[in-house]
Amino acid sequence: MGPGLSGDIPLFDFNQGGKAKARAELQISGKRYIALRDRIAAEVREAREALVGGRSREAFLRTELLPKAVEALRAARRAFELGDESALLVLEISRKVAEAKMDRAEAMFRARSAEIDLERSLGGRYPIRPSVTSRDSVEGD
Repeated sequence: MGPGLSGDIPLFDFNQGGKAKARAELQISGKRYIALRDRIAAEVREAREALVGGRSREAFLRTELLPKAVEALRAARRAFELGDESALLVLEISRKVAEAKMDRAEAMFRARSAEIDLERSLGGRYPIRPSVTSRDSVEGD
């Protein structure tokens, strides 16, 4: 015998093991993608609901509750000045006005926090900005 070469010639090896591994990795990646997509969609939904709720609450407090509370305080002060009501009533209504202002500030904070969460989930600025700012006020501030 003479010199020769020894080894496998991969005539029938079509990389079946590598292809199976690649398919398995593709399936895992697909499932991870779907899970991430669903999580982000849920975060966006929750943040948007919190944003809408916070803005609605703030608008209600600013346009409905606070103006009525401030008017009630004015009426109680007038009645007190005329001697028709006690100072206790004026103090109680003043406390309610202060609570309503604190509720509004909290609603503004929650809406802004929700907007930040939404922007984080979206990966950028939320396109619709509220028309209300912290400078919007009610008479009697």
